[in-house]
Amino acid sequence: MKGIKVKAHKLGAGADALRQARLLIRLPESQKVLGGLVEIFEENNEFYFTSFASLAVRVELPPNKVRRIVRHLARRGLVEYQRGLFNQDGDLAGSGYGLSTLGRVVWNILNKEP
Repeated sequence: MKGIKVKAHKLGAGADALRQARLLIRLPESQKVLGGLVEIFEENNEFYFTSFASLAVRVELPPNKVRRIVRHLARRGLVEYQRGLFNQDGDLAGSGYGLSTLGRVVWNILNKEP
């Protein structure tokens, strides 16, 4: 009997999350930025987006490096871009990036949380 071959794209989101986590293990600065987004998400206890500048201050990395890392994470589906954001006063705040569901799952895998 021949072995069953299953393509990775047919395994679903769980396999994708494991693949993303394995990649981030080798990228400590990307882990740091993702961790900063997780902290922001948890502090605000809601769907929250932030700018590169405020994230750079939080994770103590240069803004240009944070921008590159966040855009890389966005291409991988770990963070999401949103435009037309408003602040707590109801004023237009611009655009920003926030943690995606896949990003949260990957963070939990990296930190072995349920």
